[in-house]
Amino acid sequence: MQDQGGSIARGTFVQPAPVIRWLGVIFAVAGWYFSYQSFRVSAGAELADPLLQLVCRRDETAGMDPCREVLTSPQAYLPAAGDPGTLRIPVSTLGMAYFSAVGLWYLFVGPASRDRRHWHLLLLAVVVTGLVFSARYIYLMAHELASWCALCLLAHAANGALGVSTFLSWPRRAATTGATGHPSTRLALATALAASLCALFHLAVVFVFVAGMVLRQRTAEYAKVLDAPAFIRWHFEQQPVVEIPLWPQEAFAGSPDAPHTVVTFTDFGCRHCRELHEVLQQLVGKYPHAIRVAFRYYPQDPECNPDPSYRGVGGPAGCRAARAAEAARLAGGMEAHLRMRELLWERQNQLPRSAYGRQLPAQDRFFEDCAVSIGLDHEAFRAAFESPASLARIEASLELARQLDIRSVPTVYLDGRRLIDWRKLQTWDVLLSAQTPQTERVGAQP
Repeated sequence: MQDQGGSIARGTFVQPAPVIRWLGVIFAVAGWYFSYQSFRVSAGAELADPLLQLVCRRDETAGMDPCREVLTSPQAYLPAAGDPGTLRIPVSTLGMAYFSAVGLWYLFVGPASRDRRHWHLLLLAVVVTGLVFSARYIYLMAHELASWCALCLLAHAANGALGVSTFLSWPRRAATTGATGHPSTRLALATALAASLCALFHLAVVFVFVAGMVLRQRTAEYAKVLDAPAFIRWHFEQQPVVEIPLWPQEAFAGSPDAPHTVVTFTDFGCRHCRELHEVLQQLVGKYPHAIRVAFRYYPQDPECNPDPSYRGVGGPAGCRAARAAEAARLAGGMEAHLRMRELLWERQNQLPRSAYGRQLPAQDRFFEDCAVSIGLDHEAFRAAFESPASLARIEASLELARQLDIRSVPTVYLDGRRLIDWRKLQTWDVLLSAQTPQTERVGAQP
């Protein structure tokens, strides 16, 4: 036809038998779905589709599920490997990538015009390759596995139907006179790129999933090794024995005559130190006559800790909390000292968070209020708090930590050996039942 200017207007290409295009889309979607369900079985999941459960029903006479037998065989993975702990990509992943790519081509391009049949040759080459793979895996089921997976056969049947659609949609007719050739180069290249990216996306997602699954398996196996009593004892015994002097008047948590001694280096402002305190409380309750806990100070506070790592970044109340615990001992004895320590752990969230010089009056009175709440005389506690004697054991603890090269808290020693995994009660159970007590040297009173 002519437009108003007298020029010839090119017509639009009308695809022959458009139903073939949509059949191609349907077959591709069906093939993708069956491949996806096959992938789930290969990955260890159960079939959720009731119809597929019926198709892949268990053979009670033979006592097996043919679908699962085929889809978990070595031939069902790339590379084929029998060890389920290795990184294995299910072959069905290739099916998902293949059907998604072909389905996109049918959806956006479909049959080509005769003058653009080279684009259909590209689709035909991909589909023929897919048919070759289908034939190969059907042969494997028949001759190597001697078992038929109905779910796999459905995917191969969808692929066969897709092959028939592709052959039937071969452009035999010439385009209508004046019609634009289909597909345009831009559309064909864009669709081919989208199909390739979609296929690669499937492969990448499955690779990440399978790698994560293997990593979780390896992590679980590693955790079993770490929790094995033999490993716990071996790892603990690899730690060197160090000499940790005890003070003549040591304020133990637990029985003072217990055969096992725990020495902790902690900071009252440290969240993990409070967690350690709770673990040790459970242990003292569980082993009241087997364990005693000695407390050492390591405040991460530049006010009293000379380690340059804590300058400007340490906890502002660590040193004053340690002095409060020592002041309670000086003013009220060991019982007051133990009560003050317990109270400081309970009120950890209320500790002053600003430096001493910038504290509000209520924050400045925090430790005095704690002392009064455990029954200490206000003036006696303040005098003990401000005396140089309240720093003696703190400084001695910091010096001992320097000698032991301790830089962080909490740090735990059991009978002279450093205990790394102190959070697990199982670790304590194993060591307290097998460890030979280590005799510590009693040092001079600071």
